Amino acid sequence: MLAPSQIRTILETYRDKVFDLLFPERERSFLAKTLIFAKDDNHAEEIVRLAREVFNADNEFAQKITYNIGNQNPHELINAFRHSKKFRIAVTVDMIATGTDIKPLEVLIFMRDVKSASYYAQMVGRGVRSIHNDDLRAVTPNADCKTRFYVIDAVGVSESQKIDSRPLERKKHLSLKELLQLVRESVAKGEYEKDTLLSFTSRLTRLELSLSKEDNANLQEFNYNKSLCALAKEILTFADSLQALERAEMAHNPLEIFTNDTFCKLLLELAKKSKIYIDEISQDSVLELGFDTQKAQNLIAQFNEFILQHKDEITALSIIYAQNYKNRHLTYEVIKELAHKLKQDSMDIPSLWNAYKLRDKGKVSKNPSKNLTNLISLVRYALKVDTELQDFAIGANARYNLWRGRCKKKGIAFSPEQEAFLELIKEYIIANGCAEIKDIQEICADLGGIYRAKAIFNDSLPNLVEELGLALVG
Repeated sequence: MLAPSQIRTILETYRDKVFDLLFPERERSFLAKTLIFAKDDNHAEEIVRLAREVFNADNEFAQKITYNIGNQNPHELINAFRHSKKFRIAVTVDMIATGTDIKPLEVLIFMRDVKSASYYAQMVGRGVRSIHNDDLRAVTPNADCKTRFYVIDAVGVSESQKIDSRPLERKKHLSLKELLQLVRESVAKGEYEKDTLLSFTSRLTRLELSLSKEDNANLQEFNYNKSLCALAKEILTFADSLQALERAEMAHNPLEIFTNDTFCKLLLELAKKSKIYIDEISQDSVLELGFDTQKAQNLIAQFNEFILQHKDEITALSIIYAQNYKNRHLTYEVIKELAHKLKQDSMDIPSLWNAYKLRDKGKVSKNPSKNLTNLISLVRYALKVDTELQDFAIGANARYNLWRGRCKKKGIAFSPEQEAFLELIKEYIIANGCAEIKDIQEICADLGGIYRAKAIFNDSLPNLVEELGLALVG
């Protein structure tokens, strides 16, 4: 998190350069409407205090808009920021990050990092809202029109690695070839369906990971040395803009590359080569039927020996072996460490799962998802803690329902808003092994983050997160 001296330097530089570099055509009477993203509520308070000092302004000039603003109504503050001439700088954590239109907004300043690609795109999207010239001048009298907006990156957020936590695959029934055809038709018509674009980006990302460096290089030659993953990120941003007027304002449509017939032909050829392409026409025939049961037995024995040998030195193994989930957490990092150690011994989730499936018919569910948390299921089954081997998500969801039932018996009822928060926390635990209070801001960012969670769960939030984690893993 930025120190006060760093915040002051950023604000002073902004104050001194905003009219020289960003709006040289304007008189210096009114600062452009500015939204600053802070890391947490205390950080926001510090930024507001320093903004008032740096700009030598009163309390109305710079204000915090979060869920934690005492007796004030945050929605009334948002409305004031839209219409007030005096209110020039708003500081928020995530309340104005998504779904809130403030059309006169012309400058975004990031003083926090963002891990989620889709969340970051939505935050940047706050600046692209168009506004009638007369409406802009009503709140920013020295402006003629809004032709652009600026993003000031004070922490390297534009360069940090992002993940996309959304389930992108929405059209599993369509082949890559069919999705590509829909995309090409969309470009021709200028009409786009978001689910198609999300599914298409998912296929492009998977395809890049399956191709050789040479094949990826051949594709990049057609698209200015841009990888398929980089192209997918651009398409995601494009897809996120479809609900507003943003698409019309984008200087570049990333989908235009798919009007190139040669590029599309090569894409499908490489997809077929990498076995991503699904052949639904040719008929398969069985050439050989049989199972290598001895190989499966050997792999299981190797896994059991691995557990016994490393149960005291690999954190995840020691936690599961001792069933000590309360004092030590199965974080994603410790599960990842276990996966890495297994890989060094030529073992992984799919091979171990198939070995158990072959040996213990009827006790093992179908092939699991790609979540690393399925290592928890494998170790618990190997240690005979569980009598069946099933996808961690299936077991965790079942344990979640049991936990909800216990809460109901105790007379604990959750509101629809609380249910939404619990659902996000549950999904995070399923994917990562555990959730802690420090994670809630990121997990529930779209619902108001940690401050909204504290507001609706009151003092019970820490115990609730701990209890939910124990219920799902144990």
